[in-house]
Order: sequence, then C-alpha cells, then structure tokens
Amino acid sequence: MNRTDIAELLLPPVGLLWLLLAAAFAAHTRRSRALVLLVFVSMWILGTPMISRIALRSLALADGARPSIAAGALLVLGGEVARDDRGYEAGAASEARVREAARIAKNLRLPVIVTGGMLDQGEPAVAALMAKSFAERGVEARVEDRAKDTCENLRYGAALAREAGLEGPLLLVTHAWHMRRAMIAADILGVPALPAPLPLEALPRTTFRAFLPAPRGWGESYWALHEWLGVILYRAGMCR
Repeated sequence: MNRTDIAELLLPPVGLLWLLLAAAFAAHTRRSRALVLLVFVSMWILGTPMISRIALRSLALADGARPSIAAGALLVLGGEVARDDRGYEAGAASEARVREAARIAKNLRLPVIVTGGMLDQGEPAVAALMAKSFAERGVEARVEDRAKDTCENLRYGAALAREAGLEGPLLLVTHAWHMRRAMIAADILGVPALPAPLPLEALPRTTFRAFLPAPRGWGESYWALHEWLGVILYRAGMCR
C-alpha cells in the first residue's frame, strides 16, 4: 500500500464511510447499530468500481445483433444534456451514442432518427443537441423531440420513421446497459427493432482501488439499479 492508497482511504468518499462506521459503534441501541452498519456496507458495496461495473454489465443482452443492412433506419436514443458557460450541449453519454451511430450510418448508409425531448424545464431537447453533433460529423438526423422516457423514445421514434416512409426494422443505438429496457419497450409496443449497443466497458483491473468506493462506482450502481427497476416496471405494464 503506497501513500496514494492511504490518501484514498482517508479522503472522501471513503473517509466519510469511516465516520458512518464510527456512528454505528456510537449508537445506543442494537437496532440503531445494525441499521447504520447496513447503510455502511450497502454504500461500500455500491461504490466499489468492480461491483458497480459487474452490475452494469449484467444488463447487457447475450445476443446483441450486429448492425444490419436489413434495417430501415437507425433510431438513436437520447442520453443527457450538459451545460457550461457557453450554453447547452449533448452530454457524454449522448455524445458516445452519436459517435457510434454516425459510424454505423456511414458504413451502412442508413438514415438516422434521434429521439429525446426536454429533460428539464427550460432546457433544449436532447435530440436537437444530438442532431447538432451528428451534423458536425457530416450525418443528417431526423429529430423526434417529444419523448420523455425510453418507452416514448420507441413509440414516437417509430411513428416518425413511418411518417418518413422508412421501412424495415429500426436499428437501436444506445448503451449496452440501456438496451435491455429499450428492446422490452420495442417488443411491448410492437416496434420491429434490432439492437446495436455500444461496446461494453471492461471490468477494472483487480487492484486495491477496484474495491474502494469511488464516485464513479456509485454513479454506475445508480444506473444499474435504475435500469433493472425500469425492466421490472416495463414488464409489469408501465410501458403501454
């Protein structure tokens, strides 16, 4: 263990977990100690990069199809919006989907539809920002800017494809951890679709830090839990 590793153990977020552990021992009742310990263990596990990455990878479809010329169009699902001093732009996840979709569109010469509405009041639609990124890569994209969630991405995106006379299944482009829910929505709505997920991120190397909680670990665990909950809710009838 080197000095950097020691710093990782003392600084946030790990340092804050030690305070939580101390609170467990300071609690006056057995039930209180058990509750604080449960929170400590849960936060540690969810923040661990190795565990969070395994959780994300568990969402990937086992039989992701290769991009196919049999598709009628690419349907690119919106990600998030970023903002800096210059204004709004497509966020990192959105840009990753644009890069992959632009590559496929150029290789297969397929038209592109990008779907995603306004995520927060006063923001531009994510699809409009992503279309701008497509244009910068020399790819024209039709914009569907009403969808508020994955189910609406498929519903409104498919409707736009029909209006444009684009026949054949839609080739869905999104992150691998999002594709499972997207394909469930397509199946529920009767939208012919093929998955074209982004490549999965590799597991972290088995090092000391791979088992220390980190902000990115909590972020990935959040999305893994978010997607599995979405899968359950869609199968329970929340996507109609």
